[in-house]
Amino acid sequence: MAPDLALRDVARSAAFLQDPVPRLLLDAGWVVRAVNPAYLRATDRDAEDLISSFLFDAFPDNPDDAAADGVRNLTASLESALRSGEAHDMFVQKYDVPARDGGFTMKYWSPCNIPVIPEQGRRAVGVVHSVEDVTTFWTALLGQEMPTEGIVVPPVLARALTRNALAYERAGQEVAELRVALESRVVIEQAKGVLIGRHGCSPEEAFAELRTIARSSRRPLREVAFEVVQDALGRHTP
Repeated sequence: MAPDLALRDVARSAAFLQDPVPRLLLDAGWVVRAVNPAYLRATDRDAEDLISSFLFDAFPDNPDDAAADGVRNLTASLESALRSGEAHDMFVQKYDVPARDGGFTMKYWSPCNIPVIPEQGRRAVGVVHSVEDVTTFWTALLGQEMPTEGIVVPPVLARALTRNALAYERAGQEVAELRVALESRVVIEQAKGVLIGRHGCSPEEAFAELRTIARSSRRPLREVAFEVVQDALGRHTP
């Protein structure tokens, strides 16, 4: 299915149009292709102002807020959803929206970005930006201590807190993956140093030897490098 057809099907679907959760449909260039009525109510905008507009022209950062990071964070999330083909939950995001009478209205949102993947397709061709306005509840949380008992958490806030938890979990996984990658790089560099000292070869030749051993033994490169380092340490142990 062609990208335009896939996006058109989403834009015309009852699931998109009738969803009480605000939703906005973007193509891969972040051009607005469709919005549902809930999104127009949440942002106080007209469809004519948004359709065919570049998202960040329609919703720029508030120029009066030096700490504004909505455009940067939303771009990163959209790119992640488009690239991975998986939904990307964001932390609650402060993202002020342009007001009809000029200036900006302060808003806090709980966003989730969902890739649009055509039937029988493998790559996403767009993203559904699903977002809920949590300004009232979030400013209350930020401004005062909330009781821990005897309260009923509104569903919109419960969903926002769930998305925050998912975002924290994902961030923790990314940090762990980065740590493993860095540790692997350190071990490989140490192994290269061992081979250079042992054979008088260049760094490129040392790396090539590690790769050859890893391929022939069908083992991860990091494992081979670790054994080379351990062998060198063993040779120098009294």
